[in-house]
Amino acid sequence: MSTYSYVASSPILRGDPLGLRHANGAERFRCAFNPIGCGIAYWCMEKAYAAAGDSANDGGDARRHCVWSCCMTKAMGSVGAKGFSDDHEYGDPNNKECERDMDLFNNNQGRLAAESSEDCGSACRKRPLREKPTGSCEVCKRKFLGILGQ
Repeated sequence: MSTYSYVASSPILRGDPLGLRHANGAERFRCAFNPIGCGIAYWCMEKAYAAAGDSANDGGDARRHCVWSCCMTKAMGSVGAKGFSDDHEYGDPNNKECERDMDLFNNNQGRLAAESSEDCGSACRKRPLREKPTGSCEVCKRKFLGILGQ
């Protein structure tokens, strides 16, 4: 009996023992070539969920992205953190453009917050975060639901 059956015998590519989220293809690809960074990204994700919960498109979501990106930046540097967070946002075909833009903004705020000597939760509370999607979100929703016919 495999001790890794919960991840189809592939803990690097399919690691999510708590079932909080599933890695998209871009994240899996990055993890295959950077398993240590993948572990850091996952550890930081756990910290971010603990700090901000798992709500969507609100202040908790904004703070979670900031804390996650800040934690990764402190642990692996800005370039590594940006790589993992961009793969997370761009690698999911269901991530609507307006929500992705909000998350990318908050991820960047997290990388900037990492420059502080404070813990990420405190540093992110001082950053200007986007708590709601901006721009063409209504158009995104209608396209997603097929209302516009394109």
